[in-house]
Amino acid sequence: MADAKQLYEERIVDLVTTAGFREPKHIPILAGILTWPFGYYHLDLNELLQKPQELAEKFCNILDEVYIDLAHISGVSTPVRTLQALGSDTFFISDDGSTIQHQERCFMKPEDYDSLIANPKDFMLNELGKRKLERLRAGDEESYQTLVNAAKEQMVFNQINPTIAKIMAEKYGVAPITGGTKVYPPFDYIFDRLRGFRGTMIDVRSNRAKLLEATNALQDYVKGWASNAGAAGWTFSAGGVENNGYPYAVSTLHCPTFMRPKDFEELYFPTFRELIEIVYNNGSKTVLFCEGSWKKFAHLMRELPKGSTICMIDEDDPVEMKKELGGYATICGGVKLGMLRSGTKEQCLDEAKRIVDGCAPGGGFIFCPDKSLCCGNDVNIENYAAVNDFVHNYTK
Repeated sequence: MADAKQLYEERIVDLVTTAGFREPKHIPILAGILTWPFGYYHLDLNELLQKPQELAEKFCNILDEVYIDLAHISGVSTPVRTLQALGSDTFFISDDGSTIQHQERCFMKPEDYDSLIANPKDFMLNELGKRKLERLRAGDEESYQTLVNAAKEQMVFNQINPTIAKIMAEKYGVAPITGGTKVYPPFDYIFDRLRGFRGTMIDVRSNRAKLLEATNALQDYVKGWASNAGAAGWTFSAGGVENNGYPYAVSTLHCPTFMRPKDFEELYFPTFRELIEIVYNNGSKTVLFCEGSWKKFAHLMRELPKGSTICMIDEDDPVEMKKELGGYATICGGVKLGMLRSGTKEQCLDEAKRIVDGCAPGGGFIFCPDKSLCCGNDVNIENYAAVNDFVHNYTK
């Protein structure tokens, strides 16, 4: 077996090859592993958050049990203890002791749109920040101590995911698919951080003009993140394959699945497309977490530059999406977590074969489950390991 360094390089070559619509030596197998190992191994996440090295080592043990080539958002996604130190309860560790949960807190009111539009950064930092973070509403001395405590927690948290990534790369040869570039569509920013689900959906119908104006006002704020794409590329040329903007940018798309195509096209898509084009024009690609169903938007996705995106499929069938977007976007999909958890091994293997046969020819395909793994029982690990081994070794 190749050593970790060689595996790491070979896996990146396979990724760049398939993302360039050519067939790789092996179909890349991708996983998003969040808090799943903590639940699977019955570990106390809150305790381990204070021990970055121990946390990382125990987290990565899962790679001894399941074959994986590439990873996205692997590790702990949210600095829960930092947020708690600031007085926020938006994220918390659930009763199982291993899963991070989110609860919606909407602090922006409809009458705030004018302030947001006038100066997005000032509104979010100076007005909204104090509403969100209870302990910063106290006097200067208490607020200062709150910030000190939060900074200490953040310094510990900042060691966790880099340590995980280092072990994954140096011990297992698992490569990340994305780098440090974030593509955050401004409409999703409003949905996620400002108005929440209920508020945004109401605004789509009753406050549409202000919502669109705010989306456009936020575009300059988020553009800076997208413009970093391709700045720190991984340089190589092997087997006639040259790097094309690796590592890629990432975009988690939350609101579109709840939108009508007409609303998506008018309110969401124009600023979203501009961000994708910024990354593409910098020589890179964007990995899109297409949460929910995106088949209804396929005609618009074909308006993006060819080869500019890697679409991670959620509810849609990967084979159908390959028919819709093949040659336009790389499709990333596979056996759904529900089947991996509750199906038989034979059912899982049959489904994996169906998807590979329908998606792999011609490149432009990465194999992965429909969702990231969070809870200890998200999958039957025997099914998951068997499917990944099958795909890695599969030849038609």
